[in-house]
Amino acid sequence: MWSIPKIPDYYLFLIWLLHSGIILFLSYINPNHYTTIDSH
Repeated sequence: MWSIPKIPDYYLFLIWLLHSGIILFLSYINPNHYTTIDSH
């Protein structure tokens, strides 16, 4: 069995914040990609 170290809550929060920031940044650059279906 592998011993998985416990991940701190603030580390998960930073990952979530970074992920949300990337999504907001991409949606700001190309809003049509997230609002229309035939954007491809």
